Amino acid sequence: MAANKPGATLPIDYRGVASGAFKQHLEFTTLNDDKQVRINSRPYNQATGGSIAFQSKPSQETTTTGDVIGGEISPRVQSGIAFGQIKGLHVDCDLKAAAGGNGANVRALELELVSPAGSTRTISGDVVFIRFRSGMEAGITITGDHSVLEVEASEGTAWGMFAKFPSDSAIAGGTINSGLPADVGWVRVKIGATLGRIPVYNNS
Repeated sequence: MAANKPGATLPIDYRGVASGAFKQHLEFTTLNDDKQVRINSRPYNQATGGSIAFQSKPSQETTTTGDVIGGEISPRVQSGIAFGQIKGLHVDCDLKAAAGGNGANVRALELELVSPAGSTRTISGDVVFIRFRSGMEAGITITGDHSVLEVEASEGTAWGMFAKFPSDSAIAGGTINSGLPADVGWVRVKIGATLGRIPVYNNS
């Protein structure tokens, strides 16, 4: 089924076939470089329930030695090609207008590792929420900084802290004492309901 009406830019084949032969993948491809594949970029007007633009929930139902991956994003720049910036994924929550209704939480990205109650498994490796890996070759010249995280200065409401931790005596806990040497930098964090500062010393 081709979207060949005036103004259409996306040829769609919902069967994943081309020239009568079944393909291995269902492909959505725009004809023009300045067009995107857009999924549910439209107004929502339901008064109850969550508004979800798209889902990807592969369910592995046969024992496998392979990985189960919900989605892959891999923008590429070919050899010898100059570019401005390359970003694997850009996410922003846009609260429109100068006035509007109130909300509960705002989270640009939410990560969860879950299992049903009573689950029993053995995980032979590590269990982590985020894994950082730098595969930049030594021949790549980086004139700026090379870091795991970069936090920009707030452009509106000032940051309250860098991170918030539960006071569970596992990831964070203890007594936060007052006072900090005058000649050290610091990073503000919150443990439970108490704000504190992690001292940072010069290591240049």
